[in-house]
Amino acid sequence: MADASEHPEPTPVPAAASAPVPAVAVDVAAVNDAAMQEKLINEEYKIWKKNTPFLYDLVMTHALEWPSLSVQWLPNSHTSAGDDFSVHKLLLGTHTSGAEQNHLMVAEVRLPLEDTEIDARKYDEESQEPGGFGGVSGKVDIKIRINHDGEVNRARYMPSDEMIVATKTPHAEVHVFDISKRPSQPEENSGSDPDFRLLGHSKEGYGLCWDPHEPFHLISGSDDAIICEWDIRNAGKTVQPLHKYSGHSDVIEDVAWHMHHTKIFGSVGDDKKLLIWDMRSESYDKPATTVYAHTAEVNCLAFSPFSEYLVATGSADKHVNLWDMRNMKAKLHSFEGHNDEVYQIQWSPHNETILGSCSADRRVHVWDLSKIGDEQSPEDAEDGPPELLFIHGGHTSKISDFSWNPNDAWVVASVAEDNVLQIWQMAENIYNEEDEETEQAEVAEEDLEPKHVFALLYRVDKGVDHPKAMSRSPAFSPSEMTDVAEHTDPVPMEDETPAAPDAADEEEEPDTRLESDEYRTWKKNTPFLYDLVITHSLDWPSLTVQWLSSSTTESDFSVSELLLGTNTSGVEQNQLLQAKVGLPIDKKRDAPKLNEDTQELGDYNNAVQRKVKTSLRINHDGEVNRARCMPSDEFFVATKTPQAEVHVFDVSKRKSEPEDSSCEPDFCLLGHDKEGYGLCWDPHEKFHLVSGSDDAIICEWDIRNANKNVQPLHKYIGHSDVIGDVAWHRHHPKIFGSVGDDKKMLLWDTRSESYNKPAANVEAHSAEVNCLAFSPSNEYLVATGSSDKVVNLWDLRSLKTKLHSLEGHGDDIYQIQWSPHHEGVLGSCSADRRLHIWDLSKIGEEQAAEDSQDGPPELLFIHAGHTSKVLDFSWHPTEPWVVASVAEDNILHIWQMAEHIYNGEEETEQQEIAEDELE
Repeated sequence: MADASEHPEPTPVPAAASAPVPAVAVDVAAVNDAAMQEKLINEEYKIWKKNTPFLYDLVMTHALEWPSLSVQWLPNSHTSAGDDFSVHKLLLGTHTSGAEQNHLMVAEVRLPLEDTEIDARKYDEESQEPGGFGGVSGKVDIKIRINHDGEVNRARYMPSDEMIVATKTPHAEVHVFDISKRPSQPEENSGSDPDFRLLGHSKEGYGLCWDPHEPFHLISGSDDAIICEWDIRNAGKTVQPLHKYSGHSDVIEDVAWHMHHTKIFGSVGDDKKLLIWDMRSESYDKPATTVYAHTAEVNCLAFSPFSEYLVATGSADKHVNLWDMRNMKAKLHSFEGHNDEVYQIQWSPHNETILGSCSADRRVHVWDLSKIGDEQSPEDAEDGPPELLFIHGGHTSKISDFSWNPNDAWVVASVAEDNVLQIWQMAENIYNEEDEETEQAEVAEEDLEPKHVFALLYRVDKGVDHPKAMSRSPAFSPSEMTDVAEHTDPVPMEDETPAAPDAADEEEEPDTRLESDEYRTWKKNTPFLYDLVITHSLDWPSLTVQWLSSSTTESDFSVSELLLGTNTSGVEQNQLLQAKVGLPIDKKRDAPKLNEDTQELGDYNNAVQRKVKTSLRINHDGEVNRARCMPSDEFFVATKTPQAEVHVFDVSKRKSEPEDSSCEPDFCLLGHDKEGYGLCWDPHEKFHLVSGSDDAIICEWDIRNANKNVQPLHKYIGHSDVIGDVAWHRHHPKIFGSVGDDKKMLLWDTRSESYNKPAANVEAHSAEVNCLAFSPSNEYLVATGSSDKVVNLWDLRSLKTKLHSLEGHGDDIYQIQWSPHHEGVLGSCSADRRLHIWDLSKIGEEQAAEDSQDGPPELLFIHAGHTSKVLDFSWHPTEPWVVASVAEDNILHIWQMAEHIYNGEEETEQQEIAEDELE
């Protein structure tokens, strides 16, 4: 590839993504004279600016009043009808000089929509942006300024609530602000007044990370070589640390939580080390793994959001190193290309092999792991290794931080010491490997080998043996983690699970069942088997239930919300429902007391008068077969109707009670000609969903900027009978699965040229397959449930045979769901009136003959409180082990098994009696 510095005018830029696209190739390090260096930097910038039309699809340059050491996109965005742009928000901070007041800032950013006309060849010299999007004035606007005590070393929002922001100060404290309570501008002469002051450090620093698995929980690393851990839920204004971790011998530069494994985090520092910590271990205050990661100070680390085994580190030795957590004796690979210290690294949230890094060399590098080892021409090799996909060279000073946009793939925000914020997106021909010839670009002839998600994820991973997918051990090699593995697995409730129902019970009517010995035995023993039971009688059965992610706290209880739907009889109006649920905080209840009237555990009855209250009713066209909220915006709810359509409602626009009997969804999704139950929002792309129905067809829609009636983007045909369920892969964008009455599981890869044909076709069961679920913790695990009464586990790397069958149900399995909190825990509900909780880590354990009569060792718990078929259930997103379940008996149950069951505590005499009776 031609060197950009050789051409004073705009020059051709190769379109191939296999070659990097450097902004310039001037060796500034060889220039000692400061004046000459500044001149060369300016010359580089001029060349970069002239070539931006050929290198970028978007460049926005905004001059800040002061430099910002931190930048982060907030997760939500919105688009108003008729606008050609979407509105996003950024977190920024100031680094002022003298006595000038510092601020934490929230900026509003307007980005052009995909179909907005932008002529990249026209460059606006004044705004330093490609032309055509000039119709939007004030594309970056500071909306909120909050006084801050000194410069903002780092600012990060809490994943579960973007309004809660933590900052690192120069005075050793970590400050937390609820920005929803702040005015747009601080009052005159007012100081900094954070909502929480987090103590524990004696020096300032930069390492800061919220726990992605547990709200209000965060860690920090500082120059005092100490890591502090806090939980600010229900805390006072001044918060002392829960724990302090000492393992580094010098400044700690960065800390990060593992993206898949709860209770595991990493830290790096000036002692050149990467430390991995496991809080589940008895020796949690000592690192589980210590690695000399670089030859100089280590400034940053990042765990992959897609692969549980990958972690990257960046250093003052100018390298980014890649590590496999199963074998930390040697690094997997080094990314070489920076000419100065690497300050920050971040994985793309959209593309599994893409990693970014920023440096003191004024560059942001974008790396593609799938290109490691690709052949290069000598000319291309001069610009860097094959994995160096792109170089952003728009800054004229050290780059302090950058952030990938969570909603728009390939859009990046970066900040530097030159007071400039840049928002940019590389040209599509670079990352899409298009082979188009233009006057400005040469043809890239090489056809790159396609990557398949079911092969090993990265070429660099070739020589590593993968552990069995159903292993529940943490993501480290056993030799390194022997002292931790002993403390990771919960103990199964082997004797405490009620026996499976007799076939004769299936013939009983619900009223008879209520007084049966089986039900009375369950009710009698609930105080010893549960920490929480709430029973709520619905007006009509609900075929669906789902917890929403948001919750609030009031005195001694928290308020969560549930999605429900009705299945009425006759001409009764059906409705989509939203209910508020009061849950006790810190177990403020007397578990052994059972209220016979409410069928609930006692003493919590006085705390909340109505523990379940319907807060919203929306008329629905027929029964609600299934209702699911969009992951990125829970106000958008999709439902399956009995009239073949899928309806989408914006519940934020609805009144608590309907004004008349009409049903008016915001969107009607067409394409099916029969009803069904399969429905799933894309966890990676907003407003994008799939549906499977009785017509054996899968429809895919994108409702972003759509009219009320939406035709499908694509239809997928591969099943020969009713489709029971569809689900997106939790780690790999563009991959989803489907199951049906033809006994098959199909896997679809929408990136493939033959995307309308299944990438994998598996005979999954001996009867109809009703449900499937991809593991949120392990990218290779998928589970399926069937009318053959069995849950099967599959390894996506080898689908010829199943990994394991979970056996214990006595009838059709309707729904399966992985726990969002515990990586090896899976739930299943069935027509046998039972909800089973499975612990995969117990598979193959030895059992006494007496214990084996109650089921296999992996059967941790059986919830037997329903008197009819259990239709759906949902794990609570923020309260581990709390489950909501609905059945044909019109009953909604909210329950939590006793802590001694999943924590393996000593059993009491009362508990042993309860077990004996249930046997």
